[in-house]
Amino acid sequence: MGDQVSPLFEFTPEQRDKMLEDVAQRIARAGMATPAMIFLESNKPFSRIAGNALHIVSPAIGVFLPNIDAYGALLQDRENVEMLISRLQEIEEERGQQQRALRAERKARARERKSRAKGLLKETGPDPGQSPDSPEPPKQR
Repeated sequence: MGDQVSPLFEFTPEQRDKMLEDVAQRIARAGMATPAMIFLESNKPFSRIAGNALHIVSPAIGVFLPNIDAYGALLQDRENVEMLISRLQEIEEERGQQQRALRAERKARARERKSRAKGLLKETGPDPGQSPDSPEPPKQR
């Protein structure tokens, strides 16, 4: 029982990588990277069956998803499924790093605004009509 793909769907490594990247990016854009990784990991033993199932449903959904047969052939090989899972993990890590950087940038901007506001309060000092001996009014937040 080999994991060989029919000669009709032989892919060069570049074609395979491009197709896997396309699938991974579509899944990530939909926000489904983590569920897809869980699904692929749990159903990895059935990848050959799933690839064949895509061939069976291709007449029905081929209108909406071009090249469904090629993707079915691609996913029949467990190595390709592993590569897809790895790429999804990389995309999730990149997205997490971007979100952490964005959060840090927002916090820095908020601190900067807060420090500028405190600086303005200190620079303005007491009201000109207020005598230096009178108590300061309570600060409002």
